[in-house]
Amino acid sequence: QEQEQEQEKEQEQEQQQEQEQEQEQEQEQDQEQEQEQEQVKEQEQEKEQEQEQEQEQEEEQEQEQEKEHEQEPEQEREQQQQQEQKREKEQKQELEQEQEQEQEQEQEQEQEQEKEQEQEQEQLQEQEPEQEQEQEQQQHQEQEQQQE
Repeated sequence: QEQEQEQEKEQEQEQQQEQEQEQEQEQEQDQEQEQEQEQVKEQEQEKEQEQEQEQEQEEEQEQEQEKEHEQEPEQEREQQQQQEQKREKEQKQELEQEQEQEQEQEQEQEQEQEKEQEQEQEQLQEQEPEQEQEQEQQQHQEQEQQQE
C-alpha cells in the first residue's frame, strides 16, 4: 500500500509538472501573440503616418499650383510690357534713323547751294573786267563827244 501511495504521489507530481509546463507554454504563446499584435499596431500607425504625409504633400502641391495660376496673369502682363517696350524702342530707333537721313539730305542740299553760290561768284568775278572795259569805252565815247 505504501508503495502504491508513493506511486500515486509521483504521478501527481508528474502531472503537476506537465501542467506547469503547459502553462508556461501558453504564457509564451500569449506573449508572442501580444508582440505580434503590437507589431501590427505599429505597422498600422506607420501606414497612417505615411498617408498623412501624402495628404500633406498633395495639399502643398495644390497650393503651389494655385500660386502658379495666380502668377500666370502677372507673368503675362510682364511679358506684354516687355514686348511693348521693345516695340517702342524699335519705333524710336526708326525715328532716329529717319531724322538722321533727313539731316544728311539737308546737309547735302546746303553743300549744293554753297557750290552754286561759289559758281555765281566766280562768274561775277569773270564779268568784272568786262564791265570795266565797257566802262572805259563809255568814258572814251563821252570824251570824244565832248571834244566834238
